[in-house]
Order: sequence, then C-alpha cells, then structure tokens
Amino acid sequence: MSGLKDFFVMTRRERQGTIVVLVVIALLLIATVAVRSCRDTVPVEAQSIQVAEFEAEIDSTSVSDENQSRRAHRDKKKSKSKGKKKKKSSRRPAQPSRPRPVDPVPQF
Repeated sequence: MSGLKDFFVMTRRERQGTIVVLVVIALLLIATVAVRSCRDTVPVEAQSIQVAEFEAEIDSTSVSDENQSRRAHRDKKKSKSKGKKKKKSSRRPAQPSRPRPVDPVPQF
C-alpha cells in the first residue's frame, strides 16, 4: 500500500510547480476564448445572401428550366404562325451576361 501513497506525496516545490503549470494552462484557455469572441465576424445575413447567390449560380436545374420555358414559348409561336412564312431574324443570338466557369474533368 505504501507504493501507491508515494504517487500522491509531493514536496512543496512540486506543488508550486504544479500550480504554476495549471495557472498557465488556464490563462491560455481564457486568452483563446477571448480572442475568438473579439474577432470580427461576418453577419449571418451577408453569409446567407452569398450562399443563396452561389447556389443559384451552380444550380443546373434553373438553366434547364429556362431552356424549357424558352422552348415552350418558341413552340407556341410556331404553332400560331404555321401558315405564315418565316422571316429571317437579323438580330444576333443573345450572349450570356458572364461566362460560366468550367471545372476540370478528373483524370483516373
């Protein structure tokens, strides 16, 4: 039983050293919490707006929905004017406002 007791017996210097180490650890934890709470954070509204814009940009279904609605509109025009001759349009096709980024294809 005396072997186990030796683990819990400390000299005065050992106790002081242990207290100093514990105080240093506590100060580091408090400093970490203080730094994290004082950091400038982006408001949640700004983040949610940016996320919504990003999701709208990468959403491939919205592009296909636009194409389908254009196609349906074009089909309506064709069905109404079957008897008329088609005029050649002199205007150029509409160009997108900004080019979509192309991701590289993974190589296996």
